[in-house]
Amino acid sequence: MPEGQHGRLLVTELDVTEQRRAVERFRIVAQATSDVIFERDYATGLTWVSEGLTSQFGHPGMAGGHPRSFWADNIHPDDRDAVLGLIDAATDGDAEGWNTEYRFCRADGQYVPVSERAVIRRDADGTVRTIIGSMVDLSRQKALEEQLRQSQRLDAIGQLTGGVAYDFNNLLMVILGNADLLLDGMVPDGAARSMVDNILRASEKAAELTSRLLAFARKQPLSPKLTDLNGLVVEMQPLLSRALTAEIALELDLSPEAWPVQIDAPMFENALLNLCVNSRDAMPQGGRLRIATRNVTLPDPAPDDPAQPKSGPYLCITVSDTGEGMDELTRSRMFEPFFTTKPVGKGSGLGLSMVYGFVRQSQGHVQVDTAPAGGTAISILLPRAEGAPTATADESETDARLPERSARILLVEDDTLVRVHVRNLMMGLGHRVTDVPGPQEALAVLATGSRFDIVVSDVVMPGGMNGRQLAARIAQLYPGLPVLLTSGHSRDAVLRDGVLEPGIAFLQKPYRRRELADRFRDLIGA
Repeated sequence: MPEGQHGRLLVTELDVTEQRRAVERFRIVAQATSDVIFERDYATGLTWVSEGLTSQFGHPGMAGGHPRSFWADNIHPDDRDAVLGLIDAATDGDAEGWNTEYRFCRADGQYVPVSERAVIRRDADGTVRTIIGSMVDLSRQKALEEQLRQSQRLDAIGQLTGGVAYDFNNLLMVILGNADLLLDGMVPDGAARSMVDNILRASEKAAELTSRLLAFARKQPLSPKLTDLNGLVVEMQPLLSRALTAEIALELDLSPEAWPVQIDAPMFENALLNLCVNSRDAMPQGGRLRIATRNVTLPDPAPDDPAQPKSGPYLCITVSDTGEGMDELTRSRMFEPFFTTKPVGKGSGLGLSMVYGFVRQSQGHVQVDTAPAGGTAISILLPRAEGAPTATADESETDARLPERSARILLVEDDTLVRVHVRNLMMGLGHRVTDVPGPQEALAVLATGSRFDIVVSDVVMPGGMNGRQLAARIAQLYPGLPVLLTSGHSRDAVLRDGVLEPGIAFLQKPYRRRELADRFRDLIGA
């Protein structure tokens, strides 16, 4: 300005107090959440990030902010182009933001699924000024979703397998029973007898298969009793040792303070044997198999995790091995029926399915800890039961004689093929049989005054009344008349929470003539 001339100075004051307060509030809110909150300044190209980046993903903060390259380098290579393309398209266009999912690398090198949501702030001419957004770790959510999907998948398979087993058991009833009848009168060394023996053995294996399917579907009738699990494991030790190879060391670590549990002992023995056989097959070169029991008290599960067991006292029995372990795919399918990693002909794929179904039906839970080349530990949690276990009678010492008198039997069975077969089976035992196709016909026969020693009825029948309801009606009208219920699929008609209701006489199909005779002996005496 030339000397002697006067100039003017224009001073403008702008109150930024509220703006600074807003920025401060944003930073406080960002630090208060465990999620990652970020603000990207397009003028400087740097991104300010909340402490969630460190607490959730392990990455340290950076003075002045993180450059775009930091984010790009930590996006999974398979996701990187799609994510960066989405962001560039949103900022170059007129989008208000974006919402996407991708895999982000933690500081330890592990990729985890994340959800990113962002809002774009623009100047009046549309130029991007800042981007404010959040990034959330989805690992737990994804894990819970997978648990739910697996649970739903297993339930759906259980419904299917239970129905198949029911129909198949009726067919096996006829095959097994007629093979039993054919054996009568055959010479011991005849060729025909050998063929019938083969039919029986094959039918018994098929019956075992359907039994495992019912166990997985949680529709296998259980007869739980108060049991000392430690004592049961010790009794099984010789059997388990014979099932293992010489190169496998069996170790027992049983807590002397182990709580009693309410279980079906034979079903538990089968489950434990299946676990040990699977461990054996996972250690072809030998190793160590350990069975341990301990008492645990579980806290309340997280409200968003319904797969976790309820709180309370449990007895935990763990079968662990030093074998090959399982990858995540195998682990996710290990309880599915017929899923197996063994060679063809080396396993049915039903062992672990049976274990899963039995434990869940016993109000327990199964937990698995495994990793490739890291061995496997499968823990069964069974609710603690009150009281002291009582000794069980040795079944080998019970009276195995057939009833010595002819009984009068009312047979109720809607399947004609099965009804004819069972009638012949009973008559072959020397009994007098009246057979009817349904409950209404049975009540009509009883109303005539005809006297019977026992009523044998199928459980699942059409016509509005099942076998359980028929038994209740008979108990009301004809007190003292015993009823034996039979079924290839227990459904819920004879079960309460997966367990046989007290006072119900039940025989699971398919049954052999000997089993039927034993039940008659129990119910009507010799």
